Amino acid sequence: VQMLGKLLKYELKASARTLLPLYAGTLLVAMVCGISNATRMSNMNKWHQAMADGTAITFSSFSEPVDGGINTVIMFAMMLVFAFCVALVVMTVMCVIGRFNDGIAGKEGYLMFTLPVKQETLLASKLLGALVWTLASMLVIFLVGVIIGGAAVWVEREFFDWPYLWERIWTWIQEYSLGFPLLLTAMNGLLSIISVILTIYLAVMVGQMEQFNKYRVAVAVVAFFVITWAFGLAETILMGLPGINMRPEHVADVYGNYNMIAGMDSLCTAIFCIVCFCCTVWMMKKKLNL
Repeated sequence: VQMLGKLLKYELKASARTLLPLYAGTLLVAMVCGISNATRMSNMNKWHQAMADGTAITFSSFSEPVDGGINTVIMFAMMLVFAFCVALVVMTVMCVIGRFNDGIAGKEGYLMFTLPVKQETLLASKLLGALVWTLASMLVIFLVGVIIGGAAVWVEREFFDWPYLWERIWTWIQEYSLGFPLLLTAMNGLLSIISVILTIYLAVMVGQMEQFNKYRVAVAVVAFFVITWAFGLAETILMGLPGINMRPEHVADVYGNYNMIAGMDSLCTAIFCIVCFCCTVWMMKKKLNL
C-alpha cells in the first residue's frame, strides 16, 4: 500500500504539470464569460424596468437594450470556453494514454520494472492516477457550466424560489425512493470510466506486442474497438437472458426494472474491468516488448 501511494503521487505530479494550468485557464475564461453574462442580464433587467416606467421610449433604447461590447465579449469568451473544454478532454485522454504508454511500454518502463513492486501495483497506480484526472476534468467542465449559468441565475435570483425547489427535489427523492437508483447510477458511471481506461491499457499492450512493431498505433486503435465491441456483445447476450425485461411496455415497468437492469449492467462492467486488468497484467509479465 505504501509503494502504491508513492507511485500514485508520482503519477499525479507527472500529469499535474500539463492539466492544472489548463484547468486554471478554463475556469478563468469561464469566470469572464459568467461575469459578462451577468452584466448583460443586469442591463436587460434595467432596460425592461425602464420600459415599464415609460422612460425608455427612444428608438435607440428599444433596439439596443444591451451594450454591444458586452455581447462581443460574451461571444468571444464562449468560443474560448468551448475551445478550452475540447482541449481539456483531448489532453486528459492523451495523458491517460501517454502516462501508461511511456511508463510501462516506453523508456520509463525500464525504470519502473526495476522497482521492487508487482505488476499489479504498477497497473493500479496508473489506473488510479488516470481515474483521478478523469474525474477532475469532469468536475472542471461541470464547474464551467455552474460559473457561466450561475452568475446569470444570481442576477435573476428573485425569480427563483430556491428553498421550495430544493424541498421538492428532496421530496421526490424520498417519495420515489430515488436514493438507491441514484447511487447505483453513480457507481455504474464510475465503473464505466474505469472500464474505458482499462480497455485503453489493454489495447496499448496488444499494440506493443513484438509481432506488431511496425504498426503499434494502428493495432492498438483496432484492438480498442474490437475489445469494446466484444464487451458490448457479451453484455447484450447476458442482458437478454430470461427474467430481464429490457423492453418494458409501461413507464412503471421501466422504473420497477431499473435497479435490476442497472445492477446487471454494473455487474457486467465490473467483470469486464477485472478481465481487462488481469489480461493487462498477464501481458505486462509475458508479452511486454520494451
